[in-house]
Amino acid sequence: MNEKTMTFLQHLEELRKALLKSCMAILLTSAISLIFSPQLFQALQIPLQKVLPENSHFITTSPFESYAGYFKISLVFGILFASPIIFYFLYSFIHPGLEKKERRGIAPIALISGLLFISGSLFGYFAVFPAGFRFVVDILKGTGIVFYPKMSEYLSFSLRLLLAFGL
Repeated sequence: MNEKTMTFLQHLEELRKALLKSCMAILLTSAISLIFSPQLFQALQIPLQKVLPENSHFITTSPFESYAGYFKISLVFGILFASPIIFYFLYSFIHPGLEKKERRGIAPIALISGLLFISGSLFGYFAVFPAGFRFVVDILKGTGIVFYPKMSEYLSFSLRLLLAFGL
């Protein structure tokens, strides 16, 4: 179809297709991430475990908290791993509106955007998490309070941080 003659509804249909393809990519990478959720959770625990006092550990307060946590992990890591593909589909949507010279950069921009998203998350994990968690644990020193982080709350907080630093 000639992009210059598309109606508003046809543009919306193209956007819907790009969003559906992006959702499919997230579902696929989330399903793969679900297989590795226990290992991913162990890796997510490392920054806090390094600074926890000796007698402190993670706790869970409901029978299915770990399962819900694993699904959260798989969804967030699915988004992280699918980000280059998502950016590619979104850039493909705007592709028809670009000049010929501008169109050549779509694939590299999508790849770079995805890699920057992942890099931001890695920066948060390796640079911000250790310093932030050390600060939180150090506040409690000398107070007699023992820090027992709840698995679900820690996961929600750390996964939001990963996405925030990715963005």
